[in-house]
Amino acid sequence: VSCEEVLPGWLQMLVVCACWLGNNAPSLQLAAISTLLDLVQLCRNQSLTPVQPSSGFTSLILVPLLKPHHLAFLENQTNAFQVIAHWLWDHLGNPTFQVRCVELLHQLQSVLYSSDVAENCIGKYCILFFYLC
Repeated sequence: VSCEEVLPGWLQMLVVCACWLGNNAPSLQLAAISTLLDLVQLCRNQSLTPVQPSSGFTSLILVPLLKPHHLAFLENQTNAFQVIAHWLWDHLGNPTFQVRCVELLHQLQSVLYSSDVAENCIGKYCILFFYLC
């Protein structure tokens, strides 16, 4: 199954911006990463348990743009989240983006709780630093 068959065009563009803007437009890349992680979090947290009408509350169901099959494809068939983790780590070297990158690395780890993407990235850089010193 190809990416074009599974992911809608808007999501493909968001992933491209999150993964490949790099040093050319870091603030735009961080905005794309933030948006993608927010969509992942909404997808993971969607609750379809309706409130009983007799409880006096109005039920509001948010249907996220990112569907579970989109997320499964991104996690299992691409290396997008690994690339994002490496860019976030790389942008830590720029004082302008340090706090935002730490927040996004934390969010990345939180939304991908079944994955070690952030830890693996940090571990690779620690090992590289150890061998260079």
